[in-house]
Amino acid sequence: MTRWGCQYQNVDLAAITRSNLDLVVVDPSLDDRARRLITKAECEALKKKVDGTRRIVLAYLSVGEADTKRWHWPAAWLINEPEWLGPENPKWPGSRSVHYWHPEWQHLVYNDEHSILGTILDVGFDGVFLDRADAYGDWSGHPGAMGAMAELVFKLG
Repeated sequence: MTRWGCQYQNVDLAAITRSNLDLVVVDPSLDDRARRLITKAECEALKKKVDGTRRIVLAYLSVGEADTKRWHWPAAWLINEPEWLGPENPKWPGSRSVHYWHPEWQHLVYNDEHSILGTILDVGFDGVFLDRADAYGDWSGHPGAMGAMAELVFKLG
C-alpha cells in the first residue's frame, strides 16, 4: 500500500472512487443536518478502485471528543448537557472534551447496536480511524485517564 488519503469534510464520493488511493479515511456523514450517511452501496463503490483492485475504506471516529453538531448527537443533550461533557475545544467550535470512561459516552460510541461504531460497521466500512485517542491529556487531574483510554480503545477492537 503506497497511496492513502483522508477526507473529513465535503466528502466527494465520486472523486474518491475515481482515485488511485489504496486506503481512504472518510467521515461516514455526508450531511449532519440531514442525517445523510454514506450508504452500504456507496461504501461498496468506494472499496473498488478504477482498475478493479480493492481499496481499504475506514470511517473517522472520535473517541475522546464530542461534536455537538454531529448526526449522532441526541437533540435532548443540546438542551440538557450530559454531566460527562467537558470544556469546548477552542480550535474546533462545538467540539467538547468528554469523560470517555463514562458509560453513557461509551454507549453512544460503541456499546449499542445503534452506536456510532455499530452504524459504521453496518454500512460496511473496513474499520475505523480513531481520533482523539490522546484525549487523556485533557484530563491530567484524573489519575486513571490514560488507562481508561487504553481500555476504551481495547474494547473497540
